[in-house]
Amino acid sequence: PMSLAVMKGHFSCVDELAKIGVAPSTVRVGAEQMTLLHLAVYTNQFKMLKHLLTKHYEEMRTLLNIPNTQGYTPIILAAMLGDAASLLLLINK
Repeated sequence: PMSLAVMKGHFSCVDELAKIGVAPSTVRVGAEQMTLLHLAVYTNQFKMLKHLLTKHYEEMRTLLNIPNTQGYTPIILAAMLGDAASLLLLINK
């Protein structure tokens, strides 16, 4: 449910799931084992990425340098996809 909320940009769902105990930092998606930060970048959800790095920063900061199974951190993934806005946001955190 948390990953779907991130992919669809549903801020309130992410917040409610976190409130009832779903730890955003423990969610891994797919064979690539993407974190929620990877997922937000990959699905072009800049506003969600910003939300995660603002409202849920304490949990998300540990994920900034976590690679997926391909060895890509969210920062590397943003750079590879040419997503300058997400790249700058991630670098500045």
